[in-house]
Amino acid sequence: MTIYVKVEKEELAGTPGKCTLCGTKTDLYAVEMHIPNFSKGVMTENAMLCEKCLKAAGESYVKFKREQAEHGHGHH
Repeated sequence: MTIYVKVEKEELAGTPGKCTLCGTKTDLYAVEMHIPNFSKGVMTENAMLCEKCLKAAGESYVKFKREQAEHGHGHH
């Protein structure tokens, strides 16, 4: 499963709370997640993520896009 993450640029300062993904209590950042759903296409969900989960999601997205570029084109 791939989660696409868009960070709102206005949210540069973290907000104290509990991370939606890992549950850590720390500073959080507002994100909009695009989650693939087989019956509904793509679901959009707002979430608050800690810096660690935010970085991991970003790295996963970059890896997905790189693999898509390497393997996804020209195989139709």
